[in-house]
Amino acid sequence: MNSAYENLVNRFRQMYHLQHLGAIAGWDQAAMMPAGGNQARGAALAELNTLVHKLLTAPEVESWLQEAQSLETNPDTIRSIAEMAVEWRHASAMPDDLVKAKTIASTHCEHAWRSQRPEPAPRE
Repeated sequence: MNSAYENLVNRFRQMYHLQHLGAIAGWDQAAMMPAGGNQARGAALAELNTLVHKLLTAPEVESWLQEAQSLETNPDTIRSIAEMAVEWRHASAMPDDLVKAKTIASTHCEHAWRSQRPEPAPRE
């Protein structure tokens, strides 16, 4: 059976892996993706970000944080838990539907900016 801290580390590792995929998809959206794919990519990124948010704000995370904070004695582990708690508090203040709407709005704004910015002047 894992300790509360091990559960937190595993959850944050899982979230990191999903965020890594999101970063790759975001880079592709900005650098390589044809303009017609923006709506679908935005929806996919919104689903991914909502999933990560749900993983972070799940009730068990709060329990793990409380248990780990009360049991751990190693200063490095205590600092790690404190950093996780900050992320959890920030995420807990935002509902899932806002995370999704914010992601969709961001992808639409990014696409609009890229499509409307002036082309660089040709080099001579």
